[in-house]
Amino acid sequence: MTFSWKWLAVAAVLCLLAGVGMTSRYYSARVGTLERDLKTAQADAKASRAASATKSAELARVEAHYQKQSKDLANALKANPGWADSRVPDAVFDSLFGPGTDSPAR
Repeated sequence: MTFSWKWLAVAAVLCLLAGVGMTSRYYSARVGTLERDLKTAQADAKASRAASATKSAELARVEAHYQKQSKDLANALKANPGWADSRVPDAVFDSLFGPGTDSPAR
């Protein structure tokens, strides 16, 4: 190898090392970004699970309340068959469902 070929080889090696360094820097930054994205996704998943659990608990509470009201109504109608078979007075209906509500139950 002549003197100029040696310098050309050194320059090529330096360019190669610079490329490797830049690639390493890029991938290091990319790993950092992906780690932050992962932490964000994990926090979002945790929040979603908590919200889902809260929603399920509230749904169960509402369902239990509905079942109790249905049972109480059935018992009240069974205990008062004369009232259960008659028409609901307009004033009572309006106080329960709001004035102007059209319903065949009226």
